[in-house]
Amino acid sequence: MTLENEPCVINIEKKDYTGQSTELQAGETPFTIDIDDEDFLYTPTRFSTAKIDIVGCDYLQGIYSTSYQEYRVTYLKNGKVRWCGFVKPEAYTQDYVTSKFTLEIECLSALSTLEYIDYAKKEASLQFVSLWYLFWKCITSANGNYTSIYIPYVYSDSKDNYKTGSVNVLENLTISEQNFFDEDGKAMKLKEVLESLCKLLSWTCVDFKGSLYFVDCDHTGDYWVYDGTLATKSDTYTPGTLIIQDIGFKGGNHTLDILGGYTKCTVKDSNYNVGDIFPEQKYYVLLEKTGDIDETHEKYGFKPDLEHAGNGLDKDQNIMYYYFGGVEQTEDLVYNFLDYSSNWPALLPYKGLYLSYLYCGSTIMRTTIVEIVEKDGKRVYSTNELSYDNCIAIFMQSATLPDPHSLFPAGTMTLPDGKEVLSFKKDLPLSKYSDGAFFISGNIAQSVDPYFHVCSSVVGSGEEIKLNFSLQIGSYYWNGTEWSTAESKFDITIKKEDTYSQYRSIPDTKVLGQWYSGSNGYIIEIPNELNLMGSPVFKMYTPTVDGNVTAVYLKDFSMKFVKKDSEKKEEENKSDRTYENVVNGEYVNELDEIELKISTYNKDGACYSKVALGNIYLTDNLYSAIELKPVRLEESLIKRIINRYDHTRIKLTQEINNLDELSPISVLSDNYMVNKKFMITGGTIDAAMNKFECKMIEK
Repeated sequence: MTLENEPCVINIEKKDYTGQSTELQAGETPFTIDIDDEDFLYTPTRFSTAKIDIVGCDYLQGIYSTSYQEYRVTYLKNGKVRWCGFVKPEAYTQDYVTSKFTLEIECLSALSTLEYIDYAKKEASLQFVSLWYLFWKCITSANGNYTSIYIPYVYSDSKDNYKTGSVNVLENLTISEQNFFDEDGKAMKLKEVLESLCKLLSWTCVDFKGSLYFVDCDHTGDYWVYDGTLATKSDTYTPGTLIIQDIGFKGGNHTLDILGGYTKCTVKDSNYNVGDIFPEQKYYVLLEKTGDIDETHEKYGFKPDLEHAGNGLDKDQNIMYYYFGGVEQTEDLVYNFLDYSSNWPALLPYKGLYLSYLYCGSTIMRTTIVEIVEKDGKRVYSTNELSYDNCIAIFMQSATLPDPHSLFPAGTMTLPDGKEVLSFKKDLPLSKYSDGAFFISGNIAQSVDPYFHVCSSVVGSGEEIKLNFSLQIGSYYWNGTEWSTAESKFDITIKKEDTYSQYRSIPDTKVLGQWYSGSNGYIIEIPNELNLMGSPVFKMYTPTVDGNVTAVYLKDFSMKFVKKDSEKKEEENKSDRTYENVVNGEYVNELDEIELKISTYNKDGACYSKVALGNIYLTDNLYSAIELKPVRLEESLIKRIINRYDHTRIKLTQEINNLDELSPISVLSDNYMVNKKFMITGGTIDAAMNKFECKMIEK
């Protein structure tokens, strides 16, 4: 019971527990709540902790938790949730002297547990997700029992839509999920996701008395009220003003502080640029030189690395295609052959090598092109050292061999025209592409002997070759001339060379007026008016070759997205963008740099970290009810800080009654502070005494 005889209950519930409940005896101060206190009003989160005091002789060691959401704690006052969280994991300290003692149980608010939870993809593949979804994801993952969620009605996509209140713009603001995974695929924690959202919008997330508030300290208008999962909007709430003297005091510990200002404010967009489009390939040292060539199977001069048999095929990265007798086969058939261990023992040590000329299709391998000559009656290499290249190999024609165990048809096989030979299993970069161009680059070599796909018996071929591709992003295809909504393919031609020099480069098609310094290859430029959003779908088809070419090799094959020179900064040797301004030169404190991992677009090229508004980037086009015009959020934050810290502010700490009407969006006034308004920024609640040590900062 509180001091005013209001009934209170604290429930401690173990996850998935089905047994009987036990009633525990409360200590002298049974339940206290500490709300994080931070003088800087634009801090993204103010979470809370709690402490339970229990009297008894049972040490309750079973309540020791190693999981962040194992023991749920819910504090109810008059039957209503007034705090929700979990027992703090890996924290247990207790007196070990007396038989009767007070056990202190430390608790974390539900949202604090987001620090331990990884972001997970919405679906099997990466998606563009709305900021509203991300808020929902964080809130529901916290597993709190929040009764209501308060969202400030500050932003809209236009002034007219703001007036009608018909649009929840957070549902129309989207971002690539790739932003929440690093280059190695490690996921961001949900707490960092929530903090990033709040920083972008200049909001502070506060859990307070069983509800969740997203506080905008500069907003004086309405808040939209939702249920605990953001599923239903239930009300619109406008904060009122409460007079501290009317609330009543619960103690005499009152203090006044004067908060200083800052000399400088810096906001940095931590841009997560797309860069290379193709995933990094994995190559193995599959084949080793064994010495002189004789008339046994060692005559080819190589033996496979049995640990990585299969010529380096990386099933996790690529979709490779295999054709036997013109019919596409599954990977299982290929691997069944690699694992085959009877009736053909002579070929088993060389199964990786032999497979390379028994089928048509593609794989990843390390290869070399050398000449084999006769010397002293032996077939030997014309060089003492072999130079290996990591390649994507496309076998156009097989050798003429009898059928081994009916796995392959007898005779010579040719790769059919128009067949897919390469695509990617992993998602290619999911982003919005604008203000730049794609460059496809690489080097091409050819073999003319199917028995030497991995080591050609001649110096290769210089015949003309046409590489055939398709590239789709969203609903658009590149057709070789322009982006079109009609399904299309395009090709890249490497001209014939009379003087052959092994590898030939994909030609540079960049022309005067296409300013992309340092980038070469086949260029696919994106018109300014085109909105390309999505994950590229890239496929390669059977190359068109002349003469008797039996294999094609692609070395250093890549596609990258490059910004226009006109959008590059002179000093740019990094991807981040910085906004800054002097707040007040008379003060001596410099505000810590504010880093945004979700940001607006400012000619930054393809970035995962940029927010889209519909099918265009979010720039300076988001309407703000605070400035009554469209704003760029980074610049708006700096303006807010300038207005807030261009002079000193008062901070009050007072012990007052813990009224249910008090909330982080309440406006408070003190009769002894004429014309000054305050907002709650933290404090400590003693549940039994119904006392709130309230910390307030001048609005």
